Amino acid sequence: NINSSDVATVCVKVEGSNDSPVAVDDTDSTGQDDPVSGNVLDNDSDPDEGDVLTVTHVGDEPIDSDGTSVPLDSDAVVTVYPNGTYLYDPNGAFDSLPGEGTAEDCFDYTVTDGNINSSDVATVCIKVEGSND
Repeated sequence: NINSSDVATVCVKVEGSNDSPVAVDDTDSTGQDDPVSGNVLDNDSDPDEGDVLTVTHVGDEPIDSDGTSVPLDSDAVVTVYPNGTYLYDPNGAFDSLPGEGTAEDCFDYTVTDGNINSSDVATVCIKVEGSND
């Protein structure tokens, strides 16, 4: 019969895939003699609910569980921990900066959500302000 029909059920299985974390650039400022700390993960996110973000590298250096200190090109030193906490120490690198002068010092970090091939890179730039000393 031309007008006949039948009912059938089709099941479709949809599996989600991991979305990579989103690392967002950070800024901070400090005096030429003053260390400054912060957390690079404060403004980073992951679209997948429940994924925990960790920092795996500062520049090309892997971060160990106790944190990793890396000298920057400026001779300042940054220590970064897996939980995103960092301590930036100008380390005397900007002692010649004039009282009203400023300099910018930057470093990259890599964040992951623990899944394979799931990471992103962002940059932290520290504005260093001179002092009359």
